Amino acid sequence: MKCILPALLCAALLAGAGQYAPVFAGTFIDKFIGTWRGSGTARFSYDGDAQPVTCNTTAHAAGTNTVVVEGHCTTSSLSGNITLRMTETGDTTYRATVRVTGSIVTYRYRGQRSGNRIVFDAPAPVLADGAPFHSRFVVKFGSATSFSMNETATNLDTGRVYPLSNLRFSRQ
Repeated sequence: MKCILPALLCAALLAGAGQYAPVFAGTFIDKFIGTWRGSGTARFSYDGDAQPVTCNTTAHAAGTNTVVVEGHCTTSSLSGNITLRMTETGDTTYRATVRVTGSIVTYRYRGQRSGNRIVFDAPAPVLADGAPFHSRFVVKFGSATSFSMNETATNLDTGRVYPLSNLRFSRQ
């Protein structure tokens, strides 16, 4: 099976919110600034087996309304570095790019915040085994020191939703 989404990598990068004080004066994504450690499960194809994963990330401000997260995630069969760039484009809207070290592909997402979570959707489908899939990941802050990240892929031909990652992060 082809790897259809950078699930592990997105998770690692989004996990990059860290050593910042519990009260945030900046934008919502400033919560990601600092260092995080996460664990959970990830699949590398829509029908693959879930593998335990651990991630370490660090995030920093990169200009007005932009945060860059750099991370490293490891499973029993794969290890990789990721760079995520998130920009707040409006009061509750975002765009994100994810780049995996060594890859020529940049994954692009658009996000919408509601309360303490951002839902990121890929604007274009990804093909896997000839079928189009929609990629979505949701980041939800539980507190100033923790958040979760879940990613799904929906087969646009059948409507079936496949869980790709389920991770929990803690501030370090």
